[in-house]
Amino acid sequence: MKTCTIILGIIVSLFLLTPLAQAGFSFSVPQTNINENQEIEALVNLSIQNQGNKVYYLEGAFKREGATNYFGLTWNDTSWINYSSSNSDKNLKSITTSPEGSWSGILKVKLDTNSSQFQGSGNYNLKINRFTATGTTPTSSDNDITLSITTMSTPTPTTVPTSTNTPTPTKTPTPTSSKTPTPTKKVTTPTSTSSQKSTITPSIQDNQVSLPESILGSSTGSADISPTPVKTKDDGFSFKSLVFIAGGIILVLLGIFALTFIAKDRFKKL
Repeated sequence: MKTCTIILGIIVSLFLLTPLAQAGFSFSVPQTNINENQEIEALVNLSIQNQGNKVYYLEGAFKREGATNYFGLTWNDTSWINYSSSNSDKNLKSITTSPEGSWSGILKVKLDTNSSQFQGSGNYNLKINRFTATGTTPTSSDNDITLSITTMSTPTPTTVPTSTNTPTPTKTPTPTSSKTPTPTKKVTTPTSTSSQKSTITPSIQDNQVSLPESILGSSTGSADISPTPVKTKDDGFSFKSLVFIAGGIILVLLGIFALTFIAKDRFKKL
């Protein structure tokens, strides 16, 4: 009985004499009104007794006010890492505490607007998680901060049906009709043939010759056309007179020729 009492007393004494590891884990942000694409530089303060030179992993965790699921992106000095509840890949922002077990620095986080947990403008809660080098269960910060988020654009993209372009039919070139040259009409001046031959009967009257109008043509002026006067018997020898004179001369010559012939014939007879 005494032995059991002694052992229990030793255990209680050891428990009371062992100092408890105290931890302080908080953060602050420069502003609480941001847009959905804005990066947040959270100032993290970590202090853990008896945990000097220890490696920890940090991440930011967002959730919409009233929701239960977290999401977000954390910068690990190289790239943005999606929210993880276990840090199984060990690719979050790593830190190392001082010999006294404290660390203070900037952790960059931002909303993951491609996540289904992001619901556009509204209030979102932010907290910081830490993981040990080998642990998979996070320890959350002592405080969280409510952020008022304003979206610059509609978070959920609206699917716009792509209009199918109706192919425009290619116009078939219309063959150019070659104009058949129109034969030039040969203008034939019709020769007016009078159905009846007009007989020109010049009439001599008062020493004037009258010709029909078809020959003379129509007068363009008021002047009268004077026909050429025909010579009468009184104007000199007419044609008949010349015939008579010529006939007389011929008869005289024939007579002379006949007399000469008769005279020669008689002379020969002598």
